[in-house]
Amino acid sequence: MRPAKATDLDFLRTLFHAFRADEMRLVPWSYAAKAAFLDDQFRLQHHHFTTVFADADFLVVERAGAPVGRLYLQRRPDAFLVVDIGFVPAARRRGLGRTVMTWVLDQARAAGAPRVELHVLALNLAARRLYESLGFAVAGETPTYLRMTCPTDASI
Repeated sequence: MRPAKATDLDFLRTLFHAFRADEMRLVPWSYAAKAAFLDDQFRLQHHHFTTVFADADFLVVERAGAPVGRLYLQRRPDAFLVVDIGFVPAARRRGLGRTVMTWVLDQARAAGAPRVELHVLALNLAARRLYESLGFAVAGETPTYLRMTCPTDASI
């Protein structure tokens, strides 16, 4: 992993498009209209994340020197917050999410943060299973998202 740079914006935009590909297949728009919509959504999300979570680490996950994902991580004394995590389709279900989340938990423990928090789409069963296998539990929910937390045992 490495800090994201301005030169990563094209990759991050493409990655965002990949995150939304399934739902966009259901929309009866032209390819150009979908691309323009997703570009706007990416720009808004990127602005939101870099404004609201200005103190977060914006990281690009690499495999064999090529970017394959992103991790946006806010390191607070009371908890580490995974603002966002995601991978290109070809890198999914290959253990990379587990590796990155284990690294996050290790970083939180080393910093003395008592827990790691994240939000996950309620329908993203694969991600939920991964997080639960790492010790995360549901701590709150909305109709769309679950808030999950994992104690780090750093406070013991």
